Amino acid sequence: MMENKKFKFRTVQEYLDHLGVLERGTPEEIRHARRNFRAIYLKNYRKHYKRFHPTVSLSFKEQDKLLLSEHAQQNGMRLASFIQQLVLDYLNRGSIPCVPDPGMVEAKKLFLLCYDLVEELHFESNSQDLKVSYRRLLELFAKIENFLKPWS
Repeated sequence: MMENKKFKFRTVQEYLDHLGVLERGTPEEIRHARRNFRAIYLKNYRKHYKRFHPTVSLSFKEQDKLLLSEHAQQNGMRLASFIQQLVLDYLNRGSIPCVPDPGMVEAKKLFLLCYDLVEELHFESNSQDLKVSYRRLLELFAKIENFLKPWS
């Protein structure tokens, strides 16, 4: 859980044992104690989290926000996470954004389809020539995969 000097209970069980409601409390008192633990825990957690995770606010024009939201959804991400990744990718890699080029996404899909077909052929055949070709293709695929990584 969380280490905080003001909140000494690491689990709800410790909290309930400390209060003694498990031995002498009614079911309603136990439910109430559980809710209290959760409220106290979350309050302390939020304080701790805010201290180490500062927030930044940005404002966008509506059409810009819609464009960002659309790209975030296409990448299966929430908007805030998408913007954070986009900015950090730009800063860490230069001008290469985290938004993949549609052509490269399609190339990667085709590459993976080829890889699956070659792997299927390899396991269906006992030919020594095919095994040598399979090893060569694996080497080629590894090179292509390394080339495609920045765009995935």
